[in-house]
Amino acid sequence: WLEPQGKMTSEAQSAIERADTIVLGPSSVYTSIMAALLVGGVREAIERSNGNIVYVPSTYLPAHGETGPTTLSGQIEAIESALPRAINTIVVSSERLENNPRTHNLPLEEYVKDVEKLPTHQCIVEDLGDDVDRMNLKKLGQILMRIISPA
Repeated sequence: WLEPQGKMTSEAQSAIERADTIVLGPSSVYTSIMAALLVGGVREAIERSNGNIVYVPSTYLPAHGETGPTTLSGQIEAIESALPRAINTIVVSSERLENNPRTHNLPLEEYVKDVEKLPTHQCIVEDLGDDVDRMNLKKLGQILMRIISPA
């Protein structure tokens, strides 16, 4: 739930409705993505949009105090419960920040294993890591540009 409910601006509504691509993430599933999707009017704007929905999971760092799905399919199911339609594409980093002591111990294969059971989703797995165990936003931007404007 979201208290107070909140309502999106008409400018944000129009931008979502006209968007060719709607990118969710990278961020926390519940405290960021779901909170944004619960704002009044967001679901309806996404429903009116013809844009593809792209989900970029965070770099697998656990959020202190947040519980929830630890698998990619579980995250997708949670997010799609707030969406009017399915996510089209998922961009996953193959670099799991394994040198970072705060990462989950779940191997990449376990994290993504159930996604193939979700036939409406395209899953792109590429190295998005950088030299200091964070997501490289330049690499992510290049992948998003390939999705938005395929050659």
